[in-house]
Amino acid sequence: MTSVSFAAILVAAGHSSRMGSDKLWADLWGRPTWRWSLDTLLAAPGLARLALAVPADAVGRFTDALPADAGRCLVVPGGDARADSVIAGLWALTGAGHDDETIVLVHDAARPALSGDLVRAVATAADRTDGAVVPVVPVVDSLKRVRGERVVGPIEREEVVAAQTPQAARLGALRAAIEEAHAWGRPITD
Repeated sequence: MTSVSFAAILVAAGHSSRMGSDKLWADLWGRPTWRWSLDTLLAAPGLARLALAVPADAVGRFTDALPADAGRCLVVPGGDARADSVIAGLWALTGAGHDDETIVLVHDAARPALSGDLVRAVATAADRTDGAVVPVVPVVDSLKRVRGERVVGPIEREEVVAAQTPQAARLGALRAAIEEAHAWGRPITD
């Protein structure tokens, strides 16, 4: 089976504000959390290049912690928001010779349980479409709609799914979508 060629952006510029400590550097079975995703992506057939978007003041720390076989990695300063880090990764990939038709997978480094099968499935699905690919899982929790502090009704879980990463799109389409959302002042959470 021929593998699909793709590039990836591993978003690692967050500040772990909800966790209260730097979850990306937490030791997870002998490796920092972010390395699990990086290692999975580097092992994926078809990966041409990976942009690792990190806090500007930590570029050296991340670079020093790369594995020996990380020659395809570009460590770039990310932004304050996830979308800014994705844009930084897209520009780094463009600078490395990738064009608007390159399939780009975007994964959150704080999600270390990435599997090679999911990477392959998302890259393959992206190769078959002109749109974006977003893996989802069913919502199993009971969900409620609120106004202020008051619960006003249920949300039917059959009508919603939870978005996962990696997500994929063509480089040019992804860049255009983020830039348009910024121009309209729309928040981008993934």
